[in-house]
Amino acid sequence: MIFHPDYILSIGLTTTFTIQQNSTKTKPMKILENTIILKIIAFLTLGLFWQNNYSQEPEDFCKSASLFCSFNNYHGVTSHSYTDYASATDPTPENTLPLGDVFCGSIENNSWFRFAAVDTLIILDVTTYNCSGGQGIQMEVYETSDCYNFVSLSNCEDSGSQTDFQITATNLIPGNLYYIMVDGQSGDVCEYLINGIAGFPDTYTLSADTVCLGDTASLYASGGLEYHWYPNEGISDPDISNPNVIIWDTITYMVEVYGSVPLCLLDIDTVTLYPDYCGTCVAHAGFSDTCCAIIYSGLNASYLPEFSYTEWSCSDTLVHFENAELYNTLVTADDTGTYQLIWTVADSLGEFCSDTIYITFSGNLSMVTSGENESSYGACDGQATVTASGGTPPYIYNWSSTSIGLPTIYDLCSDTYEVTVTDATGCELFGEITISYPEQAGMDENGDIKMYPNPFQDNLILENNSEIPVTISIKDITGITKYESLINPGKNEIALSMISKGIYIISINDRGKITKRKIIKQ
Repeated sequence: MIFHPDYILSIGLTTTFTIQQNSTKTKPMKILENTIILKIIAFLTLGLFWQNNYSQEPEDFCKSASLFCSFNNYHGVTSHSYTDYASATDPTPENTLPLGDVFCGSIENNSWFRFAAVDTLIILDVTTYNCSGGQGIQMEVYETSDCYNFVSLSNCEDSGSQTDFQITATNLIPGNLYYIMVDGQSGDVCEYLINGIAGFPDTYTLSADTVCLGDTASLYASGGLEYHWYPNEGISDPDISNPNVIIWDTITYMVEVYGSVPLCLLDIDTVTLYPDYCGTCVAHAGFSDTCCAIIYSGLNASYLPEFSYTEWSCSDTLVHFENAELYNTLVTADDTGTYQLIWTVADSLGEFCSDTIYITFSGNLSMVTSGENESSYGACDGQATVTASGGTPPYIYNWSSTSIGLPTIYDLCSDTYEVTVTDATGCELFGEITISYPEQAGMDENGDIKMYPNPFQDNLILENNSEIPVTISIKDITGITKYESLINPGKNEIALSMISKGIYIISINDRGKITKRKIIKQ
């Protein structure tokens, strides 16, 4: 696509935030410092850019039509570089094909967009200017499955003059792809702006009104077909447009708004909520949780400067708080188990209130691994064992090589085996065991070659004490060659960071004498 040689004007989306409350309390929530109703106009892109290209250009042919998620003051140019060919490999003029019978005018230098419908109707507002011949542009919306046969779904612009107009397409099916053709009347070269004024998701709103500590607020997004809110803690449903949230602490929510196809991420925005104390005592202890140890650092109770009293407590003497007055203090347990923790606060008027959570202390999960090597190379009679302790039994064993959930697996070939142990509370621990095999009789030492370290990590050193070069090859246990090289006399450092951890066979060819050795990469 060719644009005006001097500039491109690109205008982005405008996003407005407000907040809606589900409460009868009167004191407002603080939103972004001292604003009661948050209203942010976020200009994603607005500027005059000196360039000669654009991120989304219409394509010359229907089959490669550019996918547009939104038209929002889109700036384009008809151009002599566009053809009236059927495709990149078929120069047949489109006027002589079925499209020519459907289109209301004559095709000279057409180009193509496609879009995913989010409604049954779209309305495009088109401004045309700087036409070299003064004859304007032609435009129409089509349905097609093969870019050969077309069905018109809109009015067809073919006025023959430089003029502004609207294109209205109906009977669309949300989620389906449709095509827009733009053509210069009699090959005219014109600039144009397209605005989708109906049927295109180009803006949305996050909303909530005044909210007090502990109240439920409704977040609201619109203009898309799919929504994802983050974080999902405390949110009723993170995958709908209008979830509810209970505000206990300052939190920033982000929403992703998608169109009808995965490629169409329309926008991402955030809103930060600051809860305010509204005169009624409320307490929030946070959320129940599991700790894979006996020390828990995740306490996060509600706290406001207006509180005159705060304290964590537990009726069980096995539980200890580092500083019970802090809302996020460390807590430890002398033994595993589930304990009830209570967060109690008092407001400035001396009214007390409390909230309860349950923390499960699973204890420190640990494991010991052991293995038995193959009796000989290729015997595949090795075995690997993991012994779990701590945490909360029973344990689940998940091996990388088998679905058998036992602590010992058998009939193993030389390789590295990974295991995951999960206890009853969901705590996990990972380990690995390497199964090898004894040196074979034919793998004798070569006095001229010294090799170290073994096992190695990324680099292997070979010292060639002979006076001529030798060749080496490194193969995995399946016989696939991973590395080959010529080793000159002297000390040679071989970089092997590209190969995976495991067992390999290195073959050294010294004037026809081949020596094989086992090496292990850790």
